[in-house]
Amino acid sequence: MKTLASRVHFCRTINVEKACPIVTRATKHGLEVLAFRHPSAGNQFVKGTIQQGKQPRDDEAH
Repeated sequence: MKTLASRVHFCRTINVEKACPIVTRATKHGLEVLAFRHPSAGNQFVKGTIQQGKQPRDDEAH
């Protein structure tokens, strides 16, 4: 008979930093927000992963 301990798998936790900048502009019709329509996931904001060793402000212009 197998024990529970023989079926436990250990995983290493990885902390991944994410960024989601919100880009807006004022027009005569009101405030607009930059977004895009993903083909299968619908409307989304632009977002991404911050590269290891970088600070969030390092990637803001890319």
